[in-house]
Amino acid sequence: MQGRAEERRHIERMLANSRRGASSSLLLHGEAGIGKTTLLEHAAAHADGVRVLRVEGIESEMELAFGGLHQLFLPVLDLLDRLPGPQAGALRAVFGLSDEPVRDRLTLGLATLSLLSEAATDGPLLCLVDDLQWLDRPSGDALTFAARRLRNEGIVMLFATRGTSPESGSKALPRVHVTGIDRRSAVALLPGLAPPVAEHILDQAQGNPLALRELAAALTPAQRAGQLGPLAPAEARPELPHRLQDAFAQQIRRLPDATQRTLAVAAADDTGDLPTVLAAAGRLDGEVRDLEPAERAGLVFVSAQKLRFRHPLIRFAAYQQAPLAWRIAAHRALAADLDGAQHAHRRAWHLAAATTGPDEEVAAELERVAEWAGSRQAMASASAAYERAARLSADPHRHARRLITAAQKASEAGQDERCRALTDQVPLPLRDPGMAADFARVRSVVELGYGSPRRAARILVDCADTISADRPDKLAPLLTDAIHAAFCAGDAPLMVEIGVRTPHLPILTVPAHLLAGDLPGARRALDTLVRAGRLADVGLMDQLVTAIYCHLMADHATAHELTDTAVAHCREQGMGGWLPTTLHLRAQVELALGRLDDAHAHATEALRLADGYDLDHRAAHLRALLAVLAAVQGEHRYRPGKWPNRHWSTPARARSDEARRRRCGRWACSTSASGGRRTRWAIWRRPGRRRATPSWPGICCRI
Repeated sequence: MQGRAEERRHIERMLANSRRGASSSLLLHGEAGIGKTTLLEHAAAHADGVRVLRVEGIESEMELAFGGLHQLFLPVLDLLDRLPGPQAGALRAVFGLSDEPVRDRLTLGLATLSLLSEAATDGPLLCLVDDLQWLDRPSGDALTFAARRLRNEGIVMLFATRGTSPESGSKALPRVHVTGIDRRSAVALLPGLAPPVAEHILDQAQGNPLALRELAAALTPAQRAGQLGPLAPAEARPELPHRLQDAFAQQIRRLPDATQRTLAVAAADDTGDLPTVLAAAGRLDGEVRDLEPAERAGLVFVSAQKLRFRHPLIRFAAYQQAPLAWRIAAHRALAADLDGAQHAHRRAWHLAAATTGPDEEVAAELERVAEWAGSRQAMASASAAYERAARLSADPHRHARRLITAAQKASEAGQDERCRALTDQVPLPLRDPGMAADFARVRSVVELGYGSPRRAARILVDCADTISADRPDKLAPLLTDAIHAAFCAGDAPLMVEIGVRTPHLPILTVPAHLLAGDLPGARRALDTLVRAGRLADVGLMDQLVTAIYCHLMADHATAHELTDTAVAHCREQGMGGWLPTTLHLRAQVELALGRLDDAHAHATEALRLADGYDLDHRAAHLRALLAVLAAVQGEHRYRPGKWPNRHWSTPARARSDEARRRRCGRWACSTSASGGRRTRWAIWRRPGRRRATPSWPGICCRI
């Protein structure tokens, strides 16, 4: 713990406060080997009288939905019965203990918080989450949700993640950037080295404590004494994680083959459960004494029930340096020992890892895993399972269908870049009309996010023309997406063209009536839509487009009701990719209603999500909306801490204090650019009211 006095004091203070009933959370982030795991170990070592729960993210298992949450809560599963029925049911479902689907992610997040609170009933609780960046996304979301809502339960939650900037939901946590230690502290970690060698190691490690230890450990006795021959560290500074990886691999290669083989099994396992590892190793003629050399070398820690690698990079090295045949054998052995319905998803992933060519049986198992993950709102995990199933599919039709479904789930999870990469892999042409329609909808999402909304609409319209005779059931979803894309493009003629194609569908004819000046006709069609939109089985796009129409026709109360439903739908179904869009529309409606605080809160949340998902186009429009709110409220310059992101442009200056006091009519404009398109917002302020009216075609910015 050389050079970490300040971080140690911070953690010890959090633990002391937990003994007085106060809760707190902290995210430690920094490069690999910088000391984050050591700080977590320090917290565990100083947790006298504090119950400790811990989980470690594993890169090879990061698509295993809720695997991390299950590993963390394994010691306290007996407390599930104390939770309210819906919360206990949600956790049992995601842990594979029941077959019921999870329809509400909020309930799952609250269940996580409740179970942590129950675990802290008899005394303080320390929750350690290492390598958050490798934890499966549903588990990470549930834990960060709970961490943001801690109050007075006596819980301390410490997260460690790699990188200079935390991701997604973890951005909202209090955080400390763990950097390299000073040179004096670094020298203390290099005893027994000749001065030139120590200087060389100090130069390469750049203050990274793990690098200091491991680069020194990789030296031969002659090198430690100062004989820098051909095997000495290279003069050029390699990328640090690669250099560390080589150092770890070198230590593992010194071990007996039987030990290396057993470590490969342990590295392939995601549970850290010693009986599971030993049972799988036994199928490969391994036994418990094979772990002894690794224990003596300090590479692993073994207790009666658990096996833990000293550092995640050691696990990675143990897996990567093992020959392919060993890795395949390890996964097959683990799959053979994971029987029963509760282990079906783990078994499927191990079988997939052990498969080197097409295998429809394994692909079908992975598809079932994907459906299971999707029913529990783990869209990113579902997408990964569909993609791997596609890789194992020999049949071209199944291969294409699974890739398209993987792209759809990636889009719903907010992984637009991955969605684009998956669509590029779909083999063309697609001869099945239904599959062609699904592919067109995914392509339009990519085009809407990274290209031209007008082209997105054209893709959908052209597909509708092609498949209308064979799959009329696909026509309405295609054209609904098309009208939304045309609206985003501000292309009024295209909206009319789409509307007149299907005059029997109200959701497509409302803009045609509006643009033709037929307000009564538009109102009648919209009333039909609103009645349908209040039904639970209406799709998200229908709710979204109907809310947009209501907003356009100044029926803001109905628009607000529909956006509430759309936001709830996104939260419950795990559609994180659409949540910034629905929150954006909700904030716009609240601005029109004069509910400025609510609008600001929802726009801020949407911007945080858009930044976390790297949705640059959505983030640009949200910053424009926040600028509008600033103009309405008379904020004429940036105030630190007031707005959620320091990179957005300063809103237009208000006219004058006297004018604001009189609240007379004034225009204030805010402009944002996204993908070469500009959006202009006009604020018309009248006595006694504040009304935000986007000017046409500014109203056609992407909603």
